[in-house]
Amino acid sequence: MKALILCLLSYLLLAAPGQKIPDEMYQKWYHSHEESDSDVKVYRPETYDFPPTRAREAIEFRKDGTFSEFRTSPADGWIEHKGKFVKKKGSKYLVTIEEPTSETYIYEVLTLTDSILKVNITSKK
Repeated sequence: MKALILCLLSYLLLAAPGQKIPDEMYQKWYHSHEESDSDVKVYRPETYDFPPTRAREAIEFRKDGTFSEFRTSPADGWIEHKGKFVKKKGSKYLVTIEEPTSETYIYEVLTLTDSILKVNITSKK
């Protein structure tokens, strides 16, 4: 009986929304297009020694559940797209962009340390 209760409790903790999000996630991440490919996007913190390039796109996860995607503008600046994120089961996050457009994505975290974030991003229709 004790084993059954422990199994059920473990299942509930793994499936429950609001799972603990690693502290390393909460920062602004810059797209390292040199390391990315068609399936995996690689992001690094601002302190990373990037090679020279024009403006880099970035994403930011905040502890209050807000999310920003910084896309490059025609003038090499950024256009901020604001939204929210929630942790789903396992290593998946549901990201919803609310301004200036409405878009929803699933970010599957493949690697996360304080110096690298690797994700597979899929659009949710």
